[in-house]
Amino acid sequence: MEYIQTILFQVPASRLEEASASDGLLSELDAHREFLRTQTGFRDLRITRSINTEGNILVLFETRWTDDGSLVRYETNEPNAATIVRNHRGVIVG
Repeated sequence: MEYIQTILFQVPASRLEEASASDGLLSELDAHREFLRTQTGFRDLRITRSINTEGNILVLFETRWTDDGSLVRYETNEPNAATIVRNHRGVIVG
């Protein structure tokens, strides 16, 4: 069995450049991959986004884990994807 963490959020198309900058949300989530590779039980990371040029861009951040304990340890400690997203509230909808 595989355990999956998903975080779904939206970025206004007008803020995409800021979110994609080297210190932006999307870049930070992508760079988080290196940290995840060091975590026990981590299997895979996928970041998927819609291609809208207007309105909101939907982003799905997904991690896969070999067991529930590994996922729980990751989610309850920092750094984790949820805290990265929260640190960039200014570029997401809601």
